[in-house]
Amino acid sequence: MKIDHPLSDLCVGREAELGELRESNAKVVFVTGIGGQGKSTLAAQYFTHAEREHTYEYYVWRDCKEESERFENQLASVVETLSGGRVSGQDLSKQDIRTIVQLFITLTANTSVLLIFDNTDHYVNLESGRMTSSADILIREMLSAETRSGSS
Repeated sequence: MKIDHPLSDLCVGREAELGELRESNAKVVFVTGIGGQGKSTLAAQYFTHAEREHTYEYYVWRDCKEESERFENQLASVVETLSGGRVSGQDLSKQDIRTIVQLFITLTANTSVLLIFDNTDHYVNLESGRMTSSADILIREMLSAETRSGSS
């Protein structure tokens, strides 16, 4: 499965970070920094490299720029796609985030998924240095689950 992501033909000055991403075995990676520093381009470069190398079985890119688009809806859409339409994103959007996350974990337990959420600044608590609400729940569950998926 492939969900479109930004094109990234050129990535200047982020070679070290790109190498770290390629070598990492982490389930969850955060690419942080102020706007305009190439975070999305770096993530897109990694996404393209991973696709080319067949590092994962599924590749998902979600842009969270629109704050009106709830994180739960973004993840519900991913679950709908991963389930091959057996689970309706519209039905999931009425569920709580823990139900959606558990479905995601179940669907990805025996497969590998590169899941990138771009433009998630509004889901970050700068004081605690952690994601907030639904995004935090997804990360915590992914870190504790037996899954081969990765998230950035």
